[in-house]
Amino acid sequence: MRGLVLEFGPAEVLDTVLIRPAAMYLGPILVGSPPAGVVTGKDRG
Repeated sequence: MRGLVLEFGPAEVLDTVLIRPAAMYLGPILVGSPPAGVVTGKDRG
Protein backbone atom coordinates (compact mmCIF):
# COMPACT_ATOMS: atom_id res chain seq x y z
CA MET A 1 0.00 0.00 0.00
CA ARG A 2 2.82 2.39 0.86
CA GLY A 3 4.32 1.87 -2.60
CA LEU A 4 1.04 2.82 -4.28
CA VAL A 5 0.75 5.99 -2.23
CA LEU A 6 4.34 6.95 -3.03
CA GLU A 7 3.86 6.23 -6.74
CA PHE A 8 0.46 7.78 -7.35
CA GLY A 9 -0.01 10.18 -4.44
CA PRO A 10 1.83 13.19 -5.90
CA ALA A 11 0.01 12.85 -9.23
CA GLU A 12 -3.36 12.72 -7.49
CA VAL A 13 -2.54 15.80 -5.44
CA LEU A 14 -1.52 17.74 -8.56
CA ASP A 15 -4.66 16.60 -10.35
CA THR A 16 -6.92 17.60 -7.47
CA VAL A 17 -5.26 20.91 -6.64
CA LEU A 18 -4.07 22.23 -10.02
CA ILE A 19 -5.03 20.37 -13.16
CA ARG A 20 -8.74 19.67 -12.61
CA PRO A 21 -9.61 23.18 -11.34
CA ALA A 22 -7.71 24.71 -14.26
CA ALA A 23 -9.60 22.51 -16.71
CA MET A 24 -12.92 23.38 -15.09
CA TYR A 25 -12.07 27.09 -15.36
CA LEU A 26 -10.65 27.04 -18.88
CA GLY A 27 -13.14 24.57 -20.39
CA PRO A 28 -16.04 27.01 -20.71
CA ILE A 29 -13.72 29.78 -21.90
CA LEU A 30 -12.15 27.67 -24.65
CA VAL A 31 -15.36 25.97 -25.79
CA GLY A 32 -17.49 29.11 -25.59
CA SER A 33 -20.45 27.42 -23.93
CA PRO A 34 -20.60 27.04 -20.15
CA PRO A 35 -22.42 23.66 -20.10
CA ALA A 36 -20.25 22.15 -22.83
CA GLY A 37 -17.14 23.63 -21.26
CA VAL A 38 -17.89 22.11 -17.86
CA VAL A 39 -18.46 18.70 -19.43
CA THR A 40 -15.23 19.06 -21.40
CA GLY A 41 -13.32 20.24 -18.34
CA LYS A 42 -14.59 17.32 -16.24
CA ASP A 43 -13.85 14.66 -18.86
CA ARG A 44 -10.79 12.68 -17.82
CA GLY A 45 -10.84 10.28 -20.77
